[in-house]
Amino acid sequence: MLDLRAKSVICVLAMVLSGCAAVPEAAVDAQWEALPDLLRPVVGSAASVSGDHFIVTGGVRVDLTASADVQVLDLETLTWSLGAPLVEPRLMHGQVTLDDGRVLVAGGRQFGGDRTVALDACELLSADGLTSTPTDPLPGAMATPRLHKLSDGRIVAVGGDIAAAFDPATEQWGHVVSLRESRSDHATVLLADQTVLVIGGLRRDSIERVDLETASSRMLSAKLPMALDDLSAVLLDDGRVWVLGGQDSTTGLTTDRTWLVSLNDGDSSSIERGPNLPNRYGMADQRVVVTPGGVVLIGGEAQTQFGDIELKDVLLIDPSVSPPGLARLPDTAEAHDDAVSAWADGWLIVAGGQVTGRGMNMLRLPLPVMRVERLRWPVQDGERALD
Repeated sequence: MLDLRAKSVICVLAMVLSGCAAVPEAAVDAQWEALPDLLRPVVGSAASVSGDHFIVTGGVRVDLTASADVQVLDLETLTWSLGAPLVEPRLMHGQVTLDDGRVLVAGGRQFGGDRTVALDACELLSADGLTSTPTDPLPGAMATPRLHKLSDGRIVAVGGDIAAAFDPATEQWGHVVSLRESRSDHATVLLADQTVLVIGGLRRDSIERVDLETASSRMLSAKLPMALDDLSAVLLDDGRVWVLGGQDSTTGLTTDRTWLVSLNDGDSSSIERGPNLPNRYGMADQRVVVTPGGVVLIGGEAQTQFGDIELKDVLLIDPSVSPPGLARLPDTAEAHDDAVSAWADGWLIVAGGQVTGRGMNMLRLPLPVMRVERLRWPVQDGERALD
């Protein structure tokens, strides 16, 4: 057990009072270790774990075209192979593993001329990534879908103008709900009652709550203090939702602020400032991984008036304490912005992403990251990392 609860609470109180964003180091006696690199460099891909396979799909290639590659890491032999290509090349799409081991790939974007076009196309991969077949398309296009698995095994997707549920038994989408505002680059949280909280997004400061069973969505009275995209959100054990960082849609700068959203009876809700994140320039695009010992945020970027800073930061959240516990895990060896990540049988895995390099005429261009890393997780089921 990692005995950091008291230390975390004291640190959080100090941050609130002083504005200091220092957080304690988690006592994890491990470092990130390198795995074999990705076979194909891509940015904006998606990933999930099915059995002994870590499956990475799609993304943007170095030549700025959408990829149909399916890259499969065998977690037993730690070797990569190429699976069957996607039926539709795509980037910024959603991906989730179904209860039967198949992998649902949904929505995303393709390039169309000088812009990207949102997709409604979906497909199902086999558990080993060796076959891919088209399935029922989304009821509406979603450029950046957010997927969650419901308790009954269905998958809810939220993005664009709608939310909908995919039934693996029938391979059909249903329970379509119109969103109060269209969403891209937003955050979503699956709540205990199986409703979904939809937060912010590009040019959005609003929060709405989607109920698939009643086919309804209602706007919360609580709002973010600014329009935020590429933000993160975590459900706490006390029912509140912790909103972390993101990018100001007006200025383009990232924020180090966080907010705690309370969902009260009826339509009432409230929002209050939480402790600052440790990066003074803020964070966005970090990966969120749920583990037995807490929620982990990996990588991302800080956008400043001087340019982008890709991050190696790894933060650990204990959702069981109030105020929520926050600690640092060891940094990754390489920065991972717009990366993919997963929890796999005692390991945290992060793969790919991008860093900013210099191209012709000294232009700052995104360069794909090939590196794949993992961290042995010392916390077992039923334990909390900050207890």
